[in-house]
Amino acid sequence: MEGIPHNPDMPIAWDFFTRPKGMWRLLLVSLFCLARAHADDLAVTSPAWSFSGYGTLGYSHSTNDRLEFTRDLSQRTADDQNGLRPDNRIAMQAAYLFSPQTEAVVQAVLRDKVSEPSLGNALEWAYVAHRPVPELQIRVGRVGMDVFMLSDYRNLGYAQTSVRPPPEFYGFIPLYSLDGLDLAYTLNPGGESAIWTIKAQYGRGQESFQLSASDTYQLEGDPFWDVSLVRESGPWRFKVGYTHLNVYSNAPIDSLHSGLVLISSTMPGAIGDEADKLAGYTAFNGGWGSYENLGLSFDDGLWLAQAELGQIRSTRRLVYQGLNVYALLGRRIGKWTPYIGASRFKPRYDALVAENDWSSVPLGLGGLQTTAIDLLNLMRIEQRAMTLGVRWDVQPKSALKLQWDHIHIGAQGFGLWNFDASQSARSAETNVLSVSWDWAF
Repeated sequence: MEGIPHNPDMPIAWDFFTRPKGMWRLLLVSLFCLARAHADDLAVTSPAWSFSGYGTLGYSHSTNDRLEFTRDLSQRTADDQNGLRPDNRIAMQAAYLFSPQTEAVVQAVLRDKVSEPSLGNALEWAYVAHRPVPELQIRVGRVGMDVFMLSDYRNLGYAQTSVRPPPEFYGFIPLYSLDGLDLAYTLNPGGESAIWTIKAQYGRGQESFQLSASDTYQLEGDPFWDVSLVRESGPWRFKVGYTHLNVYSNAPIDSLHSGLVLISSTMPGAIGDEADKLAGYTAFNGGWGSYENLGLSFDDGLWLAQAELGQIRSTRRLVYQGLNVYALLGRRIGKWTPYIGASRFKPRYDALVAENDWSSVPLGLGGLQTTAIDLLNLMRIEQRAMTLGVRWDVQPKSALKLQWDHIHIGAQGFGLWNFDASQSARSAETNVLSVSWDWAF
């Protein structure tokens, strides 16, 4: 994905996901794409144009019927345990080469999201890239957010060993792209020694969340910027990065915040102090968040391993915060790749509990205490997982995967799940069984 490569053995394209009622259409398109993958003519209409694509047809099932599994927070949650939602996607990409230095790329994505389908929501990439010198690439438009080690392949199942990136690490940031620009400068490109790449991005990103079964809101990072440094040498790849964004939201919490401010200004003593603290916690717009990430991967064709460590912080308690980490180890045996992994999200803050009895608060505002505490605890992740799986490369551009995840969620740590707040005071466990078919053309 970096430098707009067009590798015929693993083309890069867009994510395109159909909702559950369109699964038959997805299957038909999947079969068409697989047939195209083995055709001699890969839909290149002229030397200047190139087309590519990939997709995933998958199903996942949570053995705990109270917990519906989602891949990340940009997806819808519901009570119907629809295992077709998390991983299914179809991707298409078109690129036009104006010159050896300049190229335009458009990526259309349809996958399960909270936001309703539209052209704006479907376009994940729409940019022009230019290389004034071989070492420097400039992209302007809608570009992919370069936050993680797997950011360029976050939706490309065929390029990943496991069924999906670990939700404990990748699930809590649903932003996939930004409207703006990025710069990438490479030292020693094509050299025999280590290759270093310095990258910076600046722009605006937004995505819709589902706050509850009936409430959604839009998170906006404006401005969003990040810087990263990547070192590649032989089978090793190392990345360190820093991301910063100013956060805004249209979440329906203004009346809650205003009520808490009113209580803090009119109630003396401990209740007023607690209301003032909760009012500060429920403020959102105008805050900022940051994310630091450190990643390392190894792949010598036989053994493969990757690990990332991250930390997210914010001036707003209504932003998921904490430390997260994962590690994955696999071994290729012919066309088979068994793998094992572990991941964890440790929250920055303990769960909130009521400090005072608000039954004396007038005007029926005493219930705001419970509402605020439940909301803040819903924005908290405390989770760990163990993963076992196997990948079978059936054909050069097609792979089947089977995966088992055992997940433990701590009390008041259900931020990645659709879960009743009244029951989240207890911890829970589930096994998520997944099967997927990934392809590329």
